[in-house]
Formats: sequence, C-alpha cells, structure tokens
Amino acid sequence: MRRLTLVLALAAFVIVGCSDQGQAPTAPTIGMPSVVGPSCPTAPQIRTQILKLFPLGNGLVIAQATFEAIVLKMKAGKTADAQKLATNLIAFTESQYDAGKLFGGTSPATQAKVAALESALTCFVGLTPPNAVDVGVAVVSPTQTTPTTLVTPAALAGIQVQPTDVQQPTLITVFATPDTLLTNLDKYPTNYQFTTSGGQFATPVLTGICVNTDAAPDPARLRLAHNVPDPNPTTIEILDFADPGPLGLNCSQLTLLNDSRNLAVRSLQHLGRGIAQLFSPEPLSAAVVGNTGVGGKTKNLSTFGVVDPQVNVVAVSPTSLTGLPGSSVAAGDLPSVRVSTPLGKLFTNYPVTFGVVGSEGSITGAAALTNGSGVATLASWTLGTALGPDIVSATVNPPHLLSFVQGSPVVFTDNVVSATLVPYEASGYRYSLIGNGSPPSGWETQGFDDSGWSTGAAGFGTGPGSPDGSCTLNSHVQTIWPGAASTSSAQNPEGNSDILVRRSVSVPNGVTIPLAISVAIDNDIQIFVNGTDITASGGGTLVNGFEPHEGCATQGSFVFTAPVALLHLGQSNEIAVRARDRGRTSYFDLQAALAP
Repeated sequence: MRRLTLVLALAAFVIVGCSDQGQAPTAPTIGMPSVVGPSCPTAPQIRTQILKLFPLGNGLVIAQATFEAIVLKMKAGKTADAQKLATNLIAFTESQYDAGKLFGGTSPATQAKVAALESALTCFVGLTPPNAVDVGVAVVSPTQTTPTTLVTPAALAGIQVQPTDVQQPTLITVFATPDTLLTNLDKYPTNYQFTTSGGQFATPVLTGICVNTDAAPDPARLRLAHNVPDPNPTTIEILDFADPGPLGLNCSQLTLLNDSRNLAVRSLQHLGRGIAQLFSPEPLSAAVVGNTGVGGKTKNLSTFGVVDPQVNVVAVSPTSLTGLPGSSVAAGDLPSVRVSTPLGKLFTNYPVTFGVVGSEGSITGAAALTNGSGVATLASWTLGTALGPDIVSATVNPPHLLSFVQGSPVVFTDNVVSATLVPYEASGYRYSLIGNGSPPSGWETQGFDDSGWSTGAAGFGTGPGSPDGSCTLNSHVQTIWPGAASTSSAQNPEGNSDILVRRSVSVPNGVTIPLAISVAIDNDIQIFVNGTDITASGGGTLVNGFEPHEGCATQGSFVFTAPVALLHLGQSNEIAVRARDRGRTSYFDLQAALAP
C-alpha cells in the first residue's frame, strides 16, 4: 500500500472535482503540463468519501470522529492541530486498507478512493493548495520497518524517508509549484513544493526532481536547491549532488502537453485501463526533451528546484595599461567588471570588492555595487611613483554556500613607466649624411634596411669648433654633422646639408596617451613615426615639407605628436628624421616621451 497509494493523489483530486470544467487554466510552469486542480472538497463531500470507504463498525466511528475534530479545529483557526489530526486520519485509513477492512478490500478501485480521501484531507487543512498539480501524499511512521518512497503521479519528483527520521506519524506532500527560489542563479524548471507536518528530519533525506537540461551550458553542474529557512525564507540552500536513482523517477515523462487533463489521465493509467476510461482520455500530445533527474539530501523541506551554481565575472575595461608615475587612470579605463550567470542573467546591486595588490598605487571606491547592467567600476586609481606594475584586483564572492564564481578575482595591471622613452643626447641612432642629395626610397619606413648606415649618439652637429660658437648646444655634439657652409661646392650650389637619422623606441602595452617628440634643430626638420609624416603636428607652417627654424638650436623648439593609433604597442616603433642645415652651424637632437 505504501508506495502505490502515493502515486494516486493527483487522480484523486480529479475524482473529487473533475466536474469543474469552467475554471481557466493558470500559466504552466516551463517543462510542466498545464493542469488546474479543482477547489478543495467541502466537509460534506469528505464525509461522503468516508462513508463510501468505511463499513459500519469501529473503523467508521474513528474516521468520522477524527474528521469532525478536524472541522472544529479549522473553524477555531487551529490549523496546525487540524493538520496533525489529518495526518492521523490518513495513517489510519492506510492501515485499514492494508488490513483489507475497507469496502472493496485492497482492489485498485479502493486504492483510488483512499488516494482521493488523502488528497481531499490535505487540501482541506491547507497542506496542499487548491490548484495543486502532480500531487503525492504519504504518511511516515517511526513504527515502520522499511523506508517510505513518495513519488508524484507523473514520476517527476520524489522523496525517500527512513522511519528513524521521524518521531511521530508525519505527513509528507509533494506537488508542482511555480518558481519561487530566492536566487539570481540560473534556474531550470520544474519546481516542486515538498512539505512535512513533522518539522526537521533526524538525518538528511533523499529528494529529487526531473529537469530539462537542453539550455544548460554544463548539465553536470546542475544541483538541487531549496528555500531556507522557513517559514520566512530569505535565501536558498544548494545541496551536494546525490543519485536520485532510488526514487524511481521517470524523467522521460517531463513533457509539454497541450491538454490540461492529460497529466491526470496519465496518472490514472497507472490504475488500470478500466478506471482510466472513465475520463475519456484524449491522445497525449508530447515532445520528449533532454531530461534527467537531479538529487540531493536535506533535513528541511520547502520549495525545491534545480540551479546552476556558477556565477561569471569578466572584465569590461582594459586589464593591461601603461601610465606615468603618480598619474590617475582615465575614467574610461578604470577597472570594471560584469557579474552574470552562464545564461547571461545580470546580478544587479551585487557587491564587488576592489583592492590594491602588492604595489604602491591607491584607490577609492573599493566597495562597489553592480549597476543595472551588472557592472561595478572602481571610483579612482592613482598610480604609485615607482616604476613597474601597479595591480588592482576585483573580487566577487559567491551568493550561496556551494555556489562559486568563475573568473574571480579579475586582475588589472597598469605598468608604471618613465615618461621619457628616449632622452636628449641618447645613443643608438643610425644615420646617413646625404648633403643635398635625395634620400633612398622608403628610408622613413619601419622595414627599411639601415644596417649599412653609421651609428652614433646625439646631438648631431658641427661641434664646439663651429664658426658660431655662441650656440650653447654646440658643446653637446657627440656625432659630427657638417654644416652647409662646409659642404657647399659646385655640386651643392644651394649649400644645404641633410642628415637622415633613425631610432627605434619600444612603446609599452596599454599606452593610452600619445608619443610626444621634442626636438632641438638648426635649421629645419622633417619627422616620421612608423613611416607616417607627423611634421605638421608641430603646428608651424611647413616649407617643402620641413618645419623651418632659424637661429641656435634649443631643446623643445618644436613638439611633434604621434597619436596612440599610430603606435605599435608592446613592440618596436621607428622614429625617422630628415634634418637640414642651411648655414654654418648645424645641430639636431630629440626626446621621445609619453605625454598627454
């Protein structure tokens, strides 16, 4: 009796109230049939059920007296007492059935009547809602010698309880319910309400639910969860996976049905063809999907469902930057992360903790909350003065025990570099003196072969012994570049002296500010970066492509700018200069620096 009675509860509801055909169906739970149960049976209807089950004698007297006590308790508002009496009456009815003392003995028809009475009683005392779907009912007693396995009529949810888990006869109900799990995690219907009249079990009991896994990125991650604590739940408990096999679920029956009566019909088919035909069943219209059972063990019962315990956190701002000592990271580059589920559901108003890791930078707004887009952003980040990486981490904690965060912490690195990448008077230049001649094709490009050129250090010029000794920088010449006067000849009637100079410079990854090239020149200059002419960025009026300059060379006479888009970040960049002298004294030098 124990197992078979449990799978008939839904059918019992239909027997009691199948004439209620005018009630509009509620919206179905995804993955569950849309079936609306009737209203709870009235007291006179339950009295009639009792009379049709119990022959004259002590059994009938006990059943009638117990039910009348239930009615009085309900009228007095003592629902808990009424529920205890209902539990006793259900246990007594089952014992009478097992002993063959009811009308019809232990026949299937009698089983159906017992199930109908049990469902009517649980609904009457508020242990199941009036519109409950796929309802299973069982009573567990500490005097039993075997465990009770309660499985719903559709075999989509179940629970197994040992006799030692209860201290008194305890009523357990299981029925389909809308999703009420208190979590932002990805949830996978169906959902079932598991209830007990006896409070917490002595040891964790096995529970299980069938679930559709088609949309799950990783079905192996799915776990059973339920709301805790009751009666005013505020969060969920995620259960360790337990094999639901002992429950005997039939997850192939997790289908989408078109007719609201089909679930009841399928439940009745367990009773035998004769009883099922009473309901004139229509053919089932079902699409079997990828389903499986997910189980877990817990001492407490409430609303159960299946969740994916993973939370994802990803960076939505650059994770690698380059900055200058003591500078502030630009607002658009501040560390920023998005928190979401694997299916893309956003966590809003969720805490994210930012922290400085092993560096001397400083931050504000370390405790941040995600916005409506699931994004949390650090308020400010000021880099330290020491060269090297400044690091900030963003940490997201999981929302529940046994949930976890994929990708936390997210690490953001800002490499603090010297502003000056090539100082004045640097070495490592390749140069070629071309006088008044034409430069070779492609000399300004990065791929040009300058291996045959001379090498030298800046400044380039006529040196301290030049005709114009009043120019201060002439004393800084390290590589001779003859002036125009010294190269003037019949072959060079215009008296120009040109020098081609190339210098490689490494620009770090993450740079967000341009490369500024300051020059000291006597007289004229043309400058390229990675083959692009940037001479016009100096702001002057060009003459034949040159920025002209008169008088002695001074550092910073012109500043040319190579935008970030022109630079090869994390790689070598080529600065190419064509300098021209038109007089007696020549001089050229440059400084390359990252600058706003």
